[in-house]
Amino acid sequence: MAKKTSLNFFYENCCNIDFEDMLNLQSCKTTLPNGMPIYDTCASVEEMREFNYASLKDCYIRDDHYLIFSGLRINPDDWAGWGEDQQPFIKYLSDANKQKMREGKALLLLDQTLEGYHDERLWPWFHKVMEEENLPIESLIYNTGNLLAPKQYENYIGNNKNKMKVIGSASFSKAVISQIANGADYAIKIQDHYDYKGNNETLTFNVLQKRPRFHRCWFFSALKTEQFLTEGIFSMQQFGVDLPEDLDKDGRKYEYDFNFITSDLPHGPSNQERDDLYYIRRLNNDVCLKTFVTVVSEASFFDSDDTLFISEKTFKPIASRHPFIIFGNRGSLKALKEMGFKTFDDFWDESYDDLPTWERFDAIIKLMHDINKREDKLQMFREMEDILEHNFYTLMRMYYSPSSGCQEIMDYYREYFNVA
Repeated sequence: MAKKTSLNFFYENCCNIDFEDMLNLQSCKTTLPNGMPIYDTCASVEEMREFNYASLKDCYIRDDHYLIFSGLRINPDDWAGWGEDQQPFIKYLSDANKQKMREGKALLLLDQTLEGYHDERLWPWFHKVMEEENLPIESLIYNTGNLLAPKQYENYIGNNKNKMKVIGSASFSKAVISQIANGADYAIKIQDHYDYKGNNETLTFNVLQKRPRFHRCWFFSALKTEQFLTEGIFSMQQFGVDLPEDLDKDGRKYEYDFNFITSDLPHGPSNQERDDLYYIRRLNNDVCLKTFVTVVSEASFFDSDDTLFISEKTFKPIASRHPFIIFGNRGSLKALKEMGFKTFDDFWDESYDDLPTWERFDAIIKLMHDINKREDKLQMFREMEDILEHNFYTLMRMYYSPSSGCQEIMDYYREYFNVA
């Protein structure tokens, strides 16, 4: 069997093989208010290196083939270059690297898989930036957490044969199950659930919300108004707005009692005592033991966000063998099924997944009422065992194979450079 050609990873400080220092586009000195750099470590390259999917080599500029990469963990408004005093990414790429891209010897990967932000201006902007530098659009890979992106790009580009590579991937599945596979956290067994729930008072829901995004403020307002807070474990931070009209969104006015809603914030278990990475990585095993259903409050919800993003928040209940409802983007359950997971349409109405924003919002609140009224919750949980086990092991298998995004990057690399 022929030995596969190495994938060559370029980074500007390649003489220092420190994992954390694999950075590019570092001539950009701009940072965000929270101190984050615009161009950061690249999640996909980190994964490919950690799991050694292929023969990989660190390199500087080469004369055959290599991949330049950078991670983006923020909104396109902060990195695209269309804002005041901003420069596009290509301005931070060396002339030597740009020349190698023109010669067909280098690819550039922009990786935003840790976020699902989307802006319809991206597609024409990418093409304009590359054209102005006389760079082939095919030499650009954009990997994003927005699962709708490949279809959105295809709709934009139409029959044009000159295309960049756009990938949408849910990379957090691997990050979550790695906590168990690497021994950093433990996996709840189904019997653990039965032992606790059969011998202790068990609440109906858990809804953990960290950053006070608009949709979460709305959700907490509905949960408190509808008197759910005694029926589960809920967390919510200060809203970050001073007036209720600041929360008007997508045609619906905020008509909750603002003073009543915000009177006891922050509410519930604290998620501010440690750094963000701790809460991102930590499984919610104890919370899942003490409740019957996780309502996942995802990072985005509104249809106007024009994205479908599935974060670690969705995969955590799966790792804890727990049923879930997703308060997230339209089509989230459908996307999970396409990944091989099963959901709970045999036990409750999941038609909310395909409804527009506010119909979906209202349907989820109604569904929570319906589940909360059930007196057979333990029996229902027992009947879900096959689904919970299937989902756990589907997630576990993802640890042993490349994420879909990484696989597409490797395949495109080999296709573009015509190497085995």
